[in-house]
Amino acid sequence: GVLSIYRRNPKHTELAKSAKFNIYLDATFKSQQLKLKLGIDEPVLVIEQQRPDYENLKVVNVTGLGKLPKHRSDTLSNRVNALKETLKKLCPTLGIIDWKQIASQTEGRTEYGHFVDGRGVNRFSECDAIASFGIPYQNIGVLAAQYQVMTGEPVNLEDKNSTFQKYLTELINAEIIQEIGRLRSHRRPNVELTFYFCADYDLGFLDRELPRVKLESVDAFQLCPEAGNASEQTGHAIVNALTQLWQSKQKITQPALANIAEISQAWVSRFTQRWGGWQHFKKLLLLLLDSLNSGSNKNLADLDDDEKWLARTYFPMLIAESESSPEDALEHV
Repeated sequence: GVLSIYRRNPKHTELAKSAKFNIYLDATFKSQQLKLKLGIDEPVLVIEQQRPDYENLKVVNVTGLGKLPKHRSDTLSNRVNALKETLKKLCPTLGIIDWKQIASQTEGRTEYGHFVDGRGVNRFSECDAIASFGIPYQNIGVLAAQYQVMTGEPVNLEDKNSTFQKYLTELINAEIIQEIGRLRSHRRPNVELTFYFCADYDLGFLDRELPRVKLESVDAFQLCPEAGNASEQTGHAIVNALTQLWQSKQKITQPALANIAEISQAWVSRFTQRWGGWQHFKKLLLLLLDSLNSGSNKNLADLDDDEKWLARTYFPMLIAESESSPEDALEHV
């Protein structure tokens, strides 16, 4: 029931044009964005410092959590909090950036907000790591209105190839670079530093922006099982329960496993379907457990000749190929 009318405010543009010349200082703002804001077409002279070497910096993209917006379900919040605790144990000096509305101030952990503490501050310059949660989107409706009054072009939020989408992506990328910069890694070249970006977003652009930075990607579940989604946590509980039965030499049945994992038999059955059902899943897992914990393997007898060749010859050969990356090996598997 509210009609909003946006009009361009020319105050800052007129102030800039009244000066004989202007110098703008910004580490991540593009000249094209500046020209858009000023409403000019003439060239802008860009002067840059030589970019520092980021060889001491590792950026880890922690995936599997979605975009992590401000409004999160209780389940997602619990997953995020579990991940925060795990990262805090990995790095006691961890700095945390989250949405200001949900950043918590608890004993032993102070969190800071996107846009408020993500640029222009040095409070993280003694931290060995920062974990940032959520893609730093500004309010899309407000940005769309700003873009439309600046350019006169109507904005279609559904068009993924529009100039507005490119403008939005540049703003997000700039904010991510700014947050990474809070570690001040170029001032501490002899200290190994880590930035955990916890959200599903393509960070490939960092290769161009941060020379020699080390980029990694890891699923949240691999760092912290409690941070996994429902399917991953179910699988984790099932594998742990089966391992417990195997170690105690108890009979491995679906009811026994469901009881230990505290889930229904229907869930166990549904989860194991992707491996050919309960019996095949049990055989595979017992084979793995035996191979990890003993020199001989009684379960190999249950495999056909092709499966034995894969287990004894092909997989060890694949792992032994040093030039093969984990991604390549996974694709071959």
